[in-house]
Amino acid sequence: MGISMVKYLVISICMIILYSCNSDVCECEKYRDQMYEAITISSKNFDIDDLEIKDVGKYCCARQKNNNDWLCILRSDAEMIVNYDGKNVTPEETSRYYSGFVGLSIDIYNIEDINVLSEYQGVIDSVRNLSTNNINAIFFDQYPKSIYFEMKDKNNSLLKEGIVITK
Repeated sequence: MGISMVKYLVISICMIILYSCNSDVCECEKYRDQMYEAITISSKNFDIDDLEIKDVGKYCCARQKNNNDWLCILRSDAEMIVNYDGKNVTPEETSRYYSGFVGLSIDIYNIEDINVLSEYQGVIDSVRNLSTNNINAIFFDQYPKSIYFEMKDKNNSLLKEGIVITK
């Protein structure tokens, strides 16, 4: 009886270690297929095993490994899309659901360390909340001096001018 209890404990500990994951990946890993599809919907074809996923603040971010361009979506939007059943939802939730991962995500360009995004969480939230337009992309070309927000209107048409945030 004692040996089977030890055996059970060893197996339990191994299972916990085997199925535990990195804290900056765990929460967003469940959206792997949807994020892969959103990234590869354009011309980027690569193997799903080359998809890197990170949990950055309120966002789930994904990219092809060794690439400086990321696709990020609010974790709450990702959760809503995955769990949407069409029952007891508002028209806004339905609209957001039909926008999907592609429509609700933000492309982040030219950023070496995606964790830098968390430094701009307040700025991103402000732009999202104060603007009647949507963020299409954020460019870190001039980082750390400035970042550029590319905006689109409610019809998803790109606007000629965006928003520049300087430090």
